[in-house]
Amino acid sequence: LTSCATTTQALALNSNHHPFFVNSRTEILNLLHHPLQLQIATGELPLGSFRRLILDRGAIVEGLQSACSSSAPSPSSSSSSRISSLIDKEIEQYPNDSKRWNAAAEAAGKTIAAPPGIECYNCGGNHLNIDCPEDLRISPSALALKSVLEMNGIAGASAVLRSYSFACKRLLEASESVNWNADDDDEDDNANAYMGWLEDHAVRWESLATACEEQMIIDDDNNNNNNNSRASSSSSYDICLSMFYNWIDTEASTTGIRSESKSNRNDMASLTEAIERIEPGYLATRDKNQSFIADITGAKDAQAKSDAAARKVNAAAA
Repeated sequence: LTSCATTTQALALNSNHHPFFVNSRTEILNLLHHPLQLQIATGELPLGSFRRLILDRGAIVEGLQSACSSSAPSPSSSSSSRISSLIDKEIEQYPNDSKRWNAAAEAAGKTIAAPPGIECYNCGGNHLNIDCPEDLRISPSALALKSVLEMNGIAGASAVLRSYSFACKRLLEASESVNWNADDDDEDDNANAYMGWLEDHAVRWESLATACEEQMIIDDDNNNNNNNSRASSSSSYDICLSMFYNWIDTEASTTGIRSESKSNRNDMASLTEAIERIEPGYLATRDKNQSFIADITGAKDAQAKSDAAARKVNAAAA
């Protein structure tokens, strides 16, 4: 049954999505299962990390704007006009988006305050040095992604927009079937801390991605389906997807993500199980972060204890 479900989904992707997306499906599903994304969905991502993501996003959207404008063939094209309108709106809304996302996280109880005894070298506040509001700056990986987007046009923009909107949309779908520790109101608030971020990217970036993919098809037709042109676009798609993943990876390594309470580990386990129902068989075969998930949910410790008990029984029997 799992095999049939997976095949059906793959066929659906082939009929509904651009071929470049279908060809990159494994990498995009790795993004869906990325620990940082799971931490966003469960509300476990530290506020300092989230603030860095928001700041970086401003530079990335500027890169997307350059990529989209460099590939627009003419003002008369309906898809290029829609792209221009949507990306300009993203730029315009960024300041208010930032305030709204931060306010929602703080209202849910997220804070950069560190345990007693911690003092920032930069300002003397009770937070980690890396979380200092006075030293917040765009990360090198985000600047690198912006630069690469500017050089790779509509195909590169499409890679980022489609892959991330897909990952956010899938996480929202999985979250609907998760019981976020309903007996504890505080835990419910924590799980909702970053939902606005996921929802906005799932909806708005999906619309942008669709417009970009339509423009890519028009560009392909205008080039008479030239193989060299298509290969160049495919290369741009792959490069920007890789650089986007690198940005996510870099922030994950910077913040040192983890889950410290039993309830949060249960949330993580429930979410990964829900994703497994949407993408059956994927975690067991392809997720490069599988060891992280085993640790975070306690599965690895449980298996280790079971193996140790079995060894004792076998030794006694011998």
